[in-house]
Amino acid sequence: MGIYARDSGVWKNVTGGDPSSPAIVSGGTVSTYTDSGITYQVNTFTSDGTLNVSSEGVADILLVGGGAGGGIGLTNANGGGGGGGQVLAVSQAFLPAGSPTVVVGAGGPGGTTTEGSGDSGFPSNLYGFWAQGGGGGGTAGTAFAPAMFGQDGASGGGGAEYSGQKGDGAEGFTGGDGSTAISAAGAGGGAGGDAAPPIAGNGGAGGQGASNSYTGVSLNYAGGGGGAGPTTGGAGGTGGGGNGGTAASAGSDGSVNTGGGAGGGRGGNGGNGGSGIVIVRTITSNSRPGTVVASGGTETTFTGDGSNGDLGQDYKVHTFTSDGTLSVSVAGEVDALIIGGGGSGGSGWGGGGGAGGFLNISNGYLSASTQIVTVGVGGVANPIPVGDGAVSGQNGGASQLADYFSPGGGAGAAKTMNNPATAYYGVPGFSGGSGGGASGRATTGTTVTGGTGTFMLGTDGGTTPGSVINKASGGGGAGTAGDDATGSAAGVGGNGVASSIGGPSVTYAGGGGGASSSTAAGGSGGGGTGGNSSTVTAGATNTGSGGGGSYTLTTGSAAGAGGSGVVIVRYKI
Repeated sequence: MGIYARDSGVWKNVTGGDPSSPAIVSGGTVSTYTDSGITYQVNTFTSDGTLNVSSEGVADILLVGGGAGGGIGLTNANGGGGGGGQVLAVSQAFLPAGSPTVVVGAGGPGGTTTEGSGDSGFPSNLYGFWAQGGGGGGTAGTAFAPAMFGQDGASGGGGAEYSGQKGDGAEGFTGGDGSTAISAAGAGGGAGGDAAPPIAGNGGAGGQGASNSYTGVSLNYAGGGGGAGPTTGGAGGTGGGGNGGTAASAGSDGSVNTGGGAGGGRGGNGGNGGSGIVIVRTITSNSRPGTVVASGGTETTFTGDGSNGDLGQDYKVHTFTSDGTLSVSVAGEVDALIIGGGGSGGSGWGGGGGAGGFLNISNGYLSASTQIVTVGVGGVANPIPVGDGAVSGQNGGASQLADYFSPGGGAGAAKTMNNPATAYYGVPGFSGGSGGGASGRATTGTTVTGGTGTFMLGTDGGTTPGSVINKASGGGGAGTAGDDATGSAAGVGGNGVASSIGGPSVTYAGGGGGASSSTAAGGSGGGGTGGNSSTVTAGATNTGSGGGGSYTLTTGSAAGAGGSGVVIVRYKI
């Protein structure tokens, strides 16, 4: 359930649950309302039931315990008012999937000739949250001498005439003392205030209830019941408190489903406490119109679902797969994904190409102007020139939107010859958004490292240890570094990173696999396969993925080219 802390009278979730993912629930009486662009669903339980949580998430919960019964006043004596139930508001409670039982606390019965004082209200509960019932009103009369005191509860019950003492409130407020001198009874405390004292034959007024607006309207709950008096019965507190009796009459009942305490009786029974209520509020749409107006690229729209964008919010998406312009006529904040072009693999025992930089922007500001968009090209896969036997790849081109810049991926390295000797030596991978993989070699020697990735935008290429021959390393991906070459296999490309900026989840920026006589897979997101000239592949277009390294040393053969980058912009509409 998480850990909760109290803030200004409201319990708030401080661990557990994702406040951006509302729970999906059913049960009770369902209503909806919209406030400031946010649509809420309200599930109201006026009696026991079941809350069906089909998808876990957060919700606001209001629980009100049952109000207490008023005390009886015999032979023109004055009974005390019942206390209001507890009002417990829980903000952003995490609800696991399931079907928990909802218990709505009943109101406490009023005092009778056989029971005397009013009974305390019953608690409401859901998912381990409890709202206690109010304390019963005290009873006065010769049959119950000495006077019965008001009972303790969520809010305390009022004391009866003959100096009956008030009850204390554990969560709300205290009741009022009864008085012999002025022949009047005390009232019940409310969830929002203490009971008023009786005055010269008038019963004390019930304490005020507490307000809550989870239903969309501010309502008061759990007012205290009024005390009985010979001249005027005390008024019940706002929030369903019942009025106290007068002139040989019973006290009024607390209002149903408010948790209001009942009025005390004068020469009659105490009223019955009002039942409680349980309310669960969830967000079903969090749509607020955006301010940005723009055009350019391929334009699409989608609606957020709470995990990708605000729930119910419409977004406009501009996708650029080549250079262009974004014409912004109204400035504002946007989200953007800018991926540089992938590096190509090395040709001739070549390392895999590194992925282009993966730059994710949240709430970036674009001014009202024509914004230049550059989409980085993939690194060219150079064919092996006559007489050289190998050639390294090329870095990918940078992508850019306004002042936001993402570099291209580093090239995969190819082996070199230490002329005029016949031994081939390894070459380090090239640095970039993600680094290219180190090349292979013909003989053991010094370890060669992969290229370095740009901080926060990519990862490093794989390393070829000095003990490994005939196998190259993988290029780095946006998510994981390229694998090192081993004695048994070339390094695979590092994995890319998924993004849902355009609506569906798409993985971008995988590293290319390193070369060997067999194949080495590219990383997820479009990384090219490393291998010989017949199996090597390029990085996928518009993913910014690196190309695979080529093992073949034949003149004119080439590794896999890097995949071109992409620029995607979205904003609320």
